[in-house]
Amino acid sequence: MVMAGPEHHRSNLVREAAADLDAREHMTGYVSHRQPAACYECAGSFAFPSLFEGCGIPALEAIAHRTPVVCAKTGTDAALYFDPLDGESIAAALKRVLTDAMRAELSQAGRAREHGFGWRRTAKENVGGVPRGDRTAFVARD
Repeated sequence: MVMAGPEHHRSNLVREAAADLDAREHMTGYVSHRQPAACYECAGSFAFPSLFEGCGIPALEAIAHRTPVVCAKTGTDAALYFDPLDGESIAAALKRVLTDAMRAELSQAGRAREHGFGWRRTAKENVGGVPRGDRTAFVARD
């Protein structure tokens, strides 16, 4: 199990999940903006145990790279869910997503879900909340 990014105060939950999976673990430390694509493309799955984002940008990036996503029960319909505070729940979801049938199902659901997202749409939705006089900083370019 490769865990991208620096260790933090909840890293122990991921380590518990790795132990429940009988998996070796490796923490990468900081990941530059150029490295995530390779990480997603080599991954068997992407786990996102965030308590605050159900389907944040990292999960959407994984979906775009056809990597099945498992995440906290606050996100998208194109992911397998787990309790982010329960190492056994995380481990069970990771075991399940590594089966061929579940990988295929989530990968297909992810492809369908990613069509609902895009930078242009995101920009338009975010600019809508900015007062009219302050919108000059938001110029969409193709």
